[in-house]
Amino acid sequence: MCEGGRHVYDDGEHAHRDGAEHPVVLPAAADPGVPGVAPARALRLGPAVDRGFVTRLGQLLDPAADRLFILSTLLGLAWVGVLPWWFAAVIIARDLLLLVLGVVLANFRFGPLPVHHLGKMGTFALLFAMPVLLAAAAFPSINWVAFPLGWAAALWGAFLYWWAGVAYALQAVRMIRGTRVASANASGTVDH
Repeated sequence: MCEGGRHVYDDGEHAHRDGAEHPVVLPAAADPGVPGVAPARALRLGPAVDRGFVTRLGQLLDPAADRLFILSTLLGLAWVGVLPWWFAAVIIARDLLLLVLGVVLANFRFGPLPVHHLGKMGTFALLFAMPVLLAAAAFPSINWVAFPLGWAAALWGAFLYWWAGVAYALQAVRMIRGTRVASANASGTVDH
């Protein structure tokens, strides 16, 4: 059967698509886990990267690139039926929370919050889970191990992602309260 230009087959339990997304997601997720090294080397910054050279721009762009990769992969995998839409919504909602936090902090003249280790672990788990779930859908012979492993990593990643989101929100509240207390003390007024 053909659906929107894609070939779909039904094994009686799930409808599967032709796997057009596999050549994109699987190699992209197979990155050796060193974010930004390949692009930096492509820009002839290899020795600087090898020495641990870190720029502020890189600190801002690396998490943004991770978010964009996760967002596009989530939407793509939900679109083809590998992930349920509710799971994509859970992850996207957390990223929207951080976007709102960033705007609020900018209004108080704060920069972006530093990356938290919980967020890094959640991102790693999600980046691991998505290609594993895709492989489970693409190769039925490994589904018996890839499907539970992928979902375990996806759920753990979503939990860590939200735990980090709550930690970021609490940190933002503390920063804003600290600013209000400092400005109240500087003006000589008492804030009740």
